[in-house]
Amino acid sequence: MDATHELSVTYGAVILQLAALASLLLARLADGTALQSILYSLLLGCLAALGMAAAIAVAWGNPWWLPLGTTLALTATGATCQPNRTQRSPLL
Repeated sequence: MDATHELSVTYGAVILQLAALASLLLARLADGTALQSILYSLLLGCLAALGMAAAIAVAWGNPWWLPLGTTLALTATGATCQPNRTQRSPLL
């Protein structure tokens, strides 16, 4: 792989990770507003792109699979975790 291709893969991976984290932040900030469904759709698109990019990086043996997979896990956890809306069981 030449240096130009390696640099474009690096920039692409970094931009994808930043876009996913930004979409997570925007979606969480827009909770309860009219933009919520649009921003969560953007977040789901970023999650799908991260998953595909991580799978492709694993298949090609590219070392970017680890940061992409980590960002995928953090973004998925951030999208589903709602600590302010959890209720404890009366038994606990």
